[in-house]
Amino acid sequence: MPELDKNVSQAAARIPVESKWSFIRKDLIRNRMIYLMLLPVIAYYALFHYGPMYGLLIAFKDYGIADGVWRSPWVGFTHFQHFFENPYFWRLIRNTFMINIYELLFAFPAPIILALLLNEI
Repeated sequence: MPELDKNVSQAAARIPVESKWSFIRKDLIRNRMIYLMLLPVIAYYALFHYGPMYGLLIAFKDYGIADGVWRSPWVGFTHFQHFFENPYFWRLIRNTFMINIYELLFAFPAPIILALLLNEI
C-alpha cells in the first residue's frame, strides 16, 4: 500500500497547477454569454450612479467655467455654511416643502383621474 501512495504522489507532482489567471480566463470563455448580459447593468450603474458623483465636486469648489472642475480652488464646506447662515434659509426650506406638497396634491392624482376617465369611454 505505501507503494501505491508513492505512485499517486508522483503522479500528482507531474500535474501542472493552473494559475489563477488561467482559471479566470477559462471561466470567462465558458460563461461569456452571462458576462455579456451583465455588461448593460454595469454600464447603467457606471453612467447613472457613479457618473453623477463627478458633479458633486462642484459643491465643494469655487467653480469657474474657465478653470473647470479640476483646476477650481477647493473651498470645503464654505458654500454650505453660507447657505445655512442665509437669512432666507427657512423661507427656502418652507417654499421647497410647499412646492412638493402642491405637486403631490395636484400633479400626482391628475394622471390617475385621466386614466379612470379614459377607461369609462
